[in-house]
Parts: sequence; structure tokens; C-alpha cells
Amino acid sequence: MAKAKLREGEEFEWLEDEGRQLLKGEVWPRPPKRRRGGDSGAGAGSVVISPSSIAIFDNVNPGTLLATISVVGGSGTYTFTLTDPSGQFTIVGNQLLTATTVIAGMFPITISASNGLGDNPSLNTTVMVSHFSAYTPTYYIYGF
Repeated sequence: MAKAKLREGEEFEWLEDEGRQLLKGEVWPRPPKRRRGGDSGAGAGSVVISPSSIAIFDNVNPGTLLATISVVGGSGTYTFTLTDPSGQFTIVGNQLLTATTVIAGMFPITISASNGLGDNPSLNTTVMVSHFSAYTPTYYIYGF
């Protein structure tokens, strides 16, 4: 049996074929591959909205489309649900809509998706509602 030497005077009999392969990286134990998860860590999908940020005025009608919702990197058909403490927004199919007349403010919402196979990604975002002002300043002194 051949003996391998690492340093002068040190012999390691156990460092034969498997040991050389280990040092070369040929049989190095690799960690298992992991699937990228959504926010829940349970699967491969991520919830995205288009447009990516939502800003509207407070004069929009109920039923106004705010964003289209989808899941990227997932598999199967997803069902979307909404957590909205203000009650001003709703989801119909894959669309985020205004449910009622809205008031100005910043409203945090959570959009969750489920494909029934354990993939449950979610997205936390904020809807910014600004007050619409129809006031147009007039300056009589300047003639407009």
C-alpha cells in the first residue's frame, strides 16, 4: 500500500484514492439544492404587481383597476386573497380594485396567493391615496 505524504515526515495511510479525490474536490459532499421560496418560504413563487407601486387620487370611482397581480416562478393556478384593514380595496380574479370611495392616506395591504400545492407566497405593499384638488389658483393682478 502506497503512503501519501503531506509534509516531510508525516505519513497518512488513509489518504489513498478516496482521500485524493476528496482533496481534488471530486467527491466533496455538496449541500442539497433548495428551491427559491416566496415570502412564506413554502414554495417557488413570488407575488408581483403591475404597476409595482400604487398611487391614486381620492376621486376615483369604486371598481377602478389599481394593479394586475401575478405569480412568477411558481407552478399551477393561483388564487389571490387580500388583507386590507381599511376595507377600501378588493381583489377580483387577478386584479386589485377599489371597493368603495377612497379617502386620502397611506394604506398597507397584503396580497396572498395559493396554488393548493403548498406554495403560498405573499406581498406586503402600500396603496398611497392623495387628495385631488380641483382648485386652480387665479391671479387677478396678472390677468389670469
